[in-house]
Amino acid sequence: MDGNLILHENDSLRIPVKSVRVLDDSKFPKERAEFRVRSLLGQGTFAQVFRCEHVQSGRIVAVKIVKNKPAFTRQSTTEIDVFRALNDSKSKSSSGVPDSLVTLLCYFMHR
Repeated sequence: MDGNLILHENDSLRIPVKSVRVLDDSKFPKERAEFRVRSLLGQGTFAQVFRCEHVQSGRIVAVKIVKNKPAFTRQSTTEIDVFRALNDSKSKSSSGVPDSLVTLLCYFMHR
């Protein structure tokens, strides 16, 4: 357990809309946030990453779930700030493809 949220394939994460901070509405519908777990992608010292389906859009996304410990929560806010800065400064190549492979769509506190 060790601060991990225990999830299994086909479990759902339902997030109240007021808790979700969406960075780009065109890429992430905000009517309701529900994610269905498809598989575990990996785990590290302070988080687990799951391959999930955003139920409302059908889009496959990675959901990173940080362990419930104050130091890890502080680290994750720093990571969010870095991703937001990357999103804001994202340049596009001549092909129109973003330089960055990972885009932060939204973030939220669960429970």
